[in-house]
Amino acid sequence: MRPWSGPSPGWTARTPTRSAPPSPNSTPAPAVPPYRRTAQRSEPADGRALVTQLSDTDWEDPTDSSGSGHDVDELEAEAAASGDVLDAAAAEQAEPQTYFQTLPEFVDQFLIKAYRRPVTASTAWCREWWKHGEAVCVLSALWRAWEALRLEPGTGMSVWWRDHCYPHMNSLMNPQGTFNKCTLDGHNKNGKGLEPLPWATPPAALYDPLTYGG
Repeated sequence: MRPWSGPSPGWTARTPTRSAPPSPNSTPAPAVPPYRRTAQRSEPADGRALVTQLSDTDWEDPTDSSGSGHDVDELEAEAAASGDVLDAAAAEQAEPQTYFQTLPEFVDQFLIKAYRRPVTASTAWCREWWKHGEAVCVLSALWRAWEALRLEPGTGMSVWWRDHCYPHMNSLMNPQGTFNKCTLDGHNKNGKGLEPLPWATPPAALYDPLTYGG
């Protein structure tokens, strides 16, 4: 083995070079936009298949604002539709639908079938009850009370019968009441109907809300 006799002729030693630190006034290189892939694909077996797959992949630039107006319009439309649905639901809760659509339906389909009494000298009734203003008012009150109490759990219907139906129907069918001249044959078949209660014009001050509380 030959002993080392120094560098060969023409050899020059090289000093390692270091990159100069960045100047404080220098502008940093622009950052690469954080692109992300919008499609997930399995890794191919070889490099050529990888190139082919990447060329078919859709790439989305998050800094691109094109098309954002269309998305905002869709969100606003969805929000408006949701608001309409909530308003409709609130209206239904505020005013629940009645089971019977009209007073005649309530009387014909429920009341006269559920509340049955013999029409005799001690109980008056008129098959044309709608010709009596008092009967219309009383039966309307019964209907509205029934619609409200049917939604009450437990004792709702019991309260309706005890506090509404029995006292109102007993008064309505009193032989001295509004059906006094009616018979099974029809309206006022036993003479002229009842006259309104006597009336005298009250003093003008009675209509003053400041005096009588309105």
